[in-house]
Amino acid sequence: MIQSLQRATMLTALVLLAGCGNDGAGVPAAPPPPEVGVLSIEPRELQLHVELPGRTSAYLVAEVRPQVSGIIRERRFTEGAEVDRGAPLSRAGRQARREPAGCR
Repeated sequence: MIQSLQRATMLTALVLLAGCGNDGAGVPAAPPPPEVGVLSIEPRELQLHVELPGRTSAYLVAEVRPQVSGIIRERRFTEGAEVDRGAPLSRAGRQARREPAGCR
């Protein structure tokens, strides 16, 4: 039993001493340097363009309605244009009214 203990101790010592060898075979090689890209930066004019979807609605709406009877023969304004106060907006042609038969 003493001999087997001596043999085990010797074997352990040999394994430990074999691991202490510094011959460089177990050292991994250094990785190669990484490849990088290089860009040159130079100032230049850049035009910004942004398209935003949306809807608009008028905050003020005016309806033009004639206050006389008859058929409107001419419209004297342009839609969306400025109109002076008191300016005629339309010309209406008056027609004689006919009453339907049987109405009196």
